[in-house]
Amino acid sequence: MQTDQPVLEFYPDADTAGYRLQELGVYNWGTFHGKPFYVRPEGRTAILTGGNGTGKSTLADGLLTLLVPNQRRNYNQAGQMQKRSERNERDYVLGAYSEKHDESIGAGRKQYLRKDADSYSVLLATFRNEGLDAWVTLAQVLWVNTANKVDKVFIVEPRRLSIEGDFNNLDTPATIRRVLKDRGLLGLDSFTAYSDRFHDLLCMPKDKTPMEIFNQAICIKDITDLTSFIREHMLDDGGAAEKLQGLRNNFNELRETNRRIELATRQLAELELIFNDHEALVILLQERDALHTREQVLIPFFAEKEIALRSSAAEDMARQRSIAASRQLEVQLNIEKLK
Repeated sequence: MQTDQPVLEFYPDADTAGYRLQELGVYNWGTFHGKPFYVRPEGRTAILTGGNGTGKSTLADGLLTLLVPNQRRNYNQAGQMQKRSERNERDYVLGAYSEKHDESIGAGRKQYLRKDADSYSVLLATFRNEGLDAWVTLAQVLWVNTANKVDKVFIVEPRRLSIEGDFNNLDTPATIRRVLKDRGLLGLDSFTAYSDRFHDLLCMPKDKTPMEIFNQAICIKDITDLTSFIREHMLDDGGAAEKLQGLRNNFNELRETNRRIELATRQLAELELIFNDHEALVILLQERDALHTREQVLIPFFAEKEIALRSSAAEDMARQRSIAASRQLEVQLNIEKLK
């Protein structure tokens, strides 16, 4: 039975080949507050421009949050002149917008747009492969839990989703997982499972290189060491050292295997000699047992023959005595007559 199967070919337009970002949406992320906001590259190269404080780094960090795990993420690289970043997930979820001096503690206190008990944030990115007419959506729903830490649900779907249509009215953080499940969205609780799934759907290798490059390059501002960056992250050294070490390991394994084969061959030859000697010994033992059995049978045979011969000899001697006695009697009678 013939079934229709998708034909995979090289897409003729190299500028739109593969999975490309169609839109990035944020809701209650940083200072993007109260409604969804979108950036729509539509699969093309895009430049995000704007004055200081307009949210360029906030949007870039939203995309970074969707693709790179928290422990390796470089927040606000484009918005800082120094190497230290003061932004974090919690500030983005609560909408930190300024810092006000608090006389009671003698230091600055951050000001937030949202309360941690009744708000949540949504990050969403849709990717499309024009050649296959296929969509993949990555989404994260984030909120601050009672322990004052960011909790989240990861979503990866092989279809197009939207904030208004799929992530609206999630009620309170306590009901988010149940509402998403009721809407047919599979929520993942770990970034590892989420990352493995979107790497599979987007046909990307699962090593760290693509996301490491993205993490370093998405908001890069200081390019004084661009040569080192390209050498470290973008050029393939061919893996000569690893291949050489692999060859050495394989050679050592082969040599050890050959040594074991030679040892096993010698052992087999010695075992064969032992086996042959054992077989010969078994035959000799069988012959000895057969001779012993015959010997045991011959003892009564010869005893019986000896008895028969002795009986025959005794009968001959009795006859001879009888004849001799008769002759003696006859001689005595003749002697008496002669007197």
